[in-house]
Amino acid sequence: MNFLLDIFFPKVCVKCGQQGLNICDECFRKIKIRKFQQCPHCRKQNADGKFCSDYCKKDYMFDQLIVCTDYRQIKSLIIKFKYKFTKDLISIFHNLLKVELKKCTKIITADTFVIPAPIHKTNYKKRGFNQALLLAKAITQIIPNTKLIDCLSEKESRGQQAKLDRSHRLKNIKNSIEIRPHPPLKNILLIDDIVTTGSTLNECSRVLKNTGAKHITAIVLARN
Repeated sequence: MNFLLDIFFPKVCVKCGQQGLNICDECFRKIKIRKFQQCPHCRKQNADGKFCSDYCKKDYMFDQLIVCTDYRQIKSLIIKFKYKFTKDLISIFHNLLKVELKKCTKIITADTFVIPAPIHKTNYKKRGFNQALLLAKAITQIIPNTKLIDCLSEKESRGQQAKLDRSHRLKNIKNSIEIRPHPPLKNILLIDDIVTTGSTLNECSRVLKNTGAKHITAIVLARN
């Protein structure tokens, strides 16, 4: 089957157009991993993605944000992954996550759970997968002492957050996430593909904190 797919729908590098791979080795090497992290609110540079003050933290429920790269560098890959249903791109994102997470071993403890941001069942039926769940599985392979738990879900379809401005994103996401029965959660790695305003990560974190989570590190491929 894969042989036939490669014949009729050949893989093409999203950067340079070379056939054979979704992104060729040369173009992949040009993707720059961040040399630093930032305060999630004011974007002041730091080493660990934590908030630099109580003022910056006051509107957020997660405790730090780890970003692998900038959105413009992998925009075409993200679009192909999410909207053209190219699930095998996960191997490329696995490599990006692996490079960044090597710097973040201090945030990982024995009781760490990896939790993907949810997508509504309508979007799941269209894509056939939850991109955040695939990324979460990749993280458990990179960090063996973590445990995957897919316990969040969307109550109703919200459409695409990317098409909304900040105020409408915040309104659109409010009270839209619920949590299924789960073991005690303390230290959490909350995973999504990209972050813009942080509204989705924040609502997921609010639900998790309300059910006993102590520390939440959000991890994303890119920040828009």
